[in-house]
Amino acid sequence: MNSGVLVNKIGTNQPIPVVYGYRKIGGVRVYVSTGGGNDNQYLYFVMAFCEGEINAFKKLMLDDKLVASGTLTSQIDNSAYSNDERLKYELQTGLDNQNPPGWFVSGASGWTSDHRLKGLAVGYFRCRWINPDPKAEAEAQKSVVDDNPYTGIPLIHVEIEGKKVPNASSFDDGDTTAYASMSKSYSTNPADHMLDYLLNDRYGRGLDNNRLGFTSFKTAKAKFNTTVNYATSGTGKIMELNQVVLTNRTMLQNVQTMLQNMRSGMPYVQGKFNLKLLDTGHASDPTSTPSASDFTSVGEDQIIGGLVVEGQGHRDQYNQVKAVYPDPTNDWELNEVIYPEVGSAVDNTMLAEDNGKRLTKEISLEGITNGNIAGDVASIVCLRSRKKKMITLTTTAELHNCVVGDLLKVTYPSLGMTDSQFRITSLQVTADYTIKMTAIEHQ
Repeated sequence: MNSGVLVNKIGTNQPIPVVYGYRKIGGVRVYVSTGGGNDNQYLYFVMAFCEGEINAFKKLMLDDKLVASGTLTSQIDNSAYSNDERLKYELQTGLDNQNPPGWFVSGASGWTSDHRLKGLAVGYFRCRWINPDPKAEAEAQKSVVDDNPYTGIPLIHVEIEGKKVPNASSFDDGDTTAYASMSKSYSTNPADHMLDYLLNDRYGRGLDNNRLGFTSFKTAKAKFNTTVNYATSGTGKIMELNQVVLTNRTMLQNVQTMLQNMRSGMPYVQGKFNLKLLDTGHASDPTSTPSASDFTSVGEDQIIGGLVVEGQGHRDQYNQVKAVYPDPTNDWELNEVIYPEVGSAVDNTMLAEDNGKRLTKEISLEGITNGNIAGDVASIVCLRSRKKKMITLTTTAELHNCVVGDLLKVTYPSLGMTDSQFRITSLQVTADYTIKMTAIEHQ
């Protein structure tokens, strides 16, 4: 879990994260200097927050005190900081043509107009410490000191609407629009986030358009926007992500984490990466029962060398799943949701089926900030773990168009199977062009 995103780091070699959706973050202090004459009453420093261009800064906190909220550039709502210009700042969203503010360049030693931090969401800060008049009465001196809101370099936190990203709904397979020319906007839809990460060559994979199945991203985005009844309570979109992508992780690690959070897979089909939500299997509606056309039928004529059926056993079966997630209603500290609710009818039934033994799985959902969505993911992990039947088989090349996540209807009379439903969990095309796959029971 990337709880370190709230930390204020120091240095010029620290990784800069990518923020998708709405998050509270700290930053990296890349410059510090004093100024203001012999008494050094001014402290100048620069914070680099994340990759840009982001949509907006929405809140600014110094030492956990709210300075301003809204759509921020330089406003101050807290009089403790506005009185006697004790704070001056400017936030920049990460445009490639941004420039440091003139007041900072003129006051900060060594920082010039060439230090532009292009493409990064940053903040320029000047904190003023007012020294009391040594000739004044003690009480007056104490009052001046008490009015200074700082005891040192303040801790900075911001809440932001993160990276502007391409709209996955705007593209179909074969689209040749260059990433730099794509219109970008703020989004909490996971399909938009993944599309941006795969196309961006600064912090992402920098894939060419011909390596992406754009239509699958469009379909996934529409599914993510579907309104559902959550397993815990309430209704809302089936999936929204507000995630911090750490650039000191490998790209593979980041893609895997993003996919886990959005309960999706990324099958590689005919040289293209596709995005596939692991839902009911219906082509367009993630809440509907799949139709006959959503399945691939497999019978004895397609199966080579028989079919193996196995149960998953207790090692892979759970009757309780705890999902840990960053909770904005708890000042972005970690919270957890448990499925099923302890003592509920579902919980009691599962425990009875497992002879009263508690089998718990904990999952980390660092990109999900909605407790109901986290509960939905926990319920899916729990219920799928209890689908005990798994099959392994080798088929003819007739199934070469299948990908991980696809649904099968398997008929194998000698094992009592007639149109039994399974979801493919792994697939390999062998050198002799047969298809090896495993699949788990789908209901």
